[in-house]
Amino acid sequence: RLTFEGLDTYPSWSPDQSYITFSRFRDGERDLYRKATDGRGAEEPIFEREGAQFEPLISPDGEWLVYRDGNADSPTADLGIRMRSLTDDRDTVFLDRPNARERGAAISPDGQWLAYLSDELGGTEVFVRPFPGPASGAVWQVSMDGGTEPVWAHNGRELFYKSQGHLTVAELQTDPVFAVRARRQLFPVDEYFNNAWHSRYVALPGDETLLMITIPRDNVGVNTVVALNYFRP
Repeated sequence: RLTFEGLDTYPSWSPDQSYITFSRFRDGERDLYRKATDGRGAEEPIFEREGAQFEPLISPDGEWLVYRDGNADSPTADLGIRMRSLTDDRDTVFLDRPNARERGAAISPDGQWLAYLSDELGGTEVFVRPFPGPASGAVWQVSMDGGTEPVWAHNGRELFYKSQGHLTVAELQTDPVFAVRARRQLFPVDEYFNNAWHSRYVALPGDETLLMITIPRDNVGVNTVVALNYFRP
């Protein structure tokens, strides 16, 4: 066990794997913290601000903290993706389009691209924009029939996501321009935990294995408990 206070969710590794960042709910506030992976020391706030912050990510170069601003539990909440400099504390909006809910950010291994979810077209789809800034306005839609839980392959040339009850992989071209070259269904994901807001699986080094969470069957995790002398005072 790594953390011991508050309600902690959305853990992610720092680039050097020396600490874990996470979102903590405590005293009515939702802020971003970190904890050393060796378990030493106390949990430290990365920063605290009014509102709710979720899904913290550190960019591969260690320069930026990317996070979701807004609580997805509220159907009317405005969700956006923000980024905070870890060198001079600048805090700026990466993407927060009116009448759209952006979340599920994932930064490419080379730190040049950011995949995310948005319902700007009606249904939720996977998009990619240049990182660290979308100032150019360039954006590419990766999924075509709905998409959630984007996860980059370590090679940076593939992007996994879930769509239509299957795990799908998009084959990407990033040089000289970004393009989606192909999309391919891999396998059904009905027996795994799925999440419309945040990825619940990871690609292991080598990109040949995915670590996923299975949904327990009805007869798994059920114990029989015998209570002796239950009715005695």
